[in-house]
Formats: sequence, C-alpha cells, structure tokens
Amino acid sequence: MIGLSNNKEFLQLSIFFLWLINFSGVFGILSDQNEFFLSTTPYVLSFTLLLLILNHDLSDKKSKIGLMLIFLFGLIVEILGVNYDLFFGEYSYGANLGPKIHEVPFVIGLNWVLLIIATGSVSDKLIKGKEIFK
Repeated sequence: MIGLSNNKEFLQLSIFFLWLINFSGVFGILSDQNEFFLSTTPYVLSFTLLLLILNHDLSDKKSKIGLMLIFLFGLIVEILGVNYDLFFGEYSYGANLGPKIHEVPFVIGLNWVLLIIATGSVSDKLIKGKEIFK
C-alpha cells in the first residue's frame, strides 16, 4: 500500500486540488490565455491520475498488472482508431497533449486508466456491496 489511500485529510486535500485545477482550467480556457491552459492538459491529466492512484489501495500485484493492461489496451485501441479509423471513426490528436506513440499521445493511455478507476469507484458507490476496486 502506498500509505495514503486511507488518509481522509489527504483525500480531502486531493479533492480540493482537483476542483481548483479544473475550475481554473475551465476559466483559463475561456479567457484570452486559453493556449497556455490547453498546453497544461497532459500535466493536469497526469496529476489527476496520480491523485486518484494515491487515494486508492492499489498495492497488490493484480491491481498493478490490471492498470498496466488497461493502459496498453487503451493505447492499442486508440492507435487502431487514429491510424485505421476503427472503433470511433476518423479522428486525430493535436500537439497539445504531448509526446505521441503512433500518433496517439502517451497521456491518452493514462486517461483510459483514470476513466476506468473513476468509473469503477462511482460504480462502487452506486452498487453497494459490489466493490470493483478495494
């Protein structure tokens, strides 16, 4: 265990920072400084994932392997989508998301992990007694 997953104060601080960052981002993108705020997207996504991981008990090997597989699966699906128009139709990613692997930003794989953990956590709350992530 990382040691922070059961720390209520750290969780509250994490939630505060996520609200602060996301509200700042929305207002920043709507302002005349939108290019700067758009360029911070990969950092915001990475920081969000980091906070999410630190607030979950992902200490067992099964969880770590699962997250790596989600990352790889997400990247593969996106690579097939971007390069062969599979799954989601024709689309591409701009330069503001950072370094790319076969035209797909690395951060997109991280985003798949973030979305799966978040979806699992929301499902845990909605379907009581059916924990997906412990």
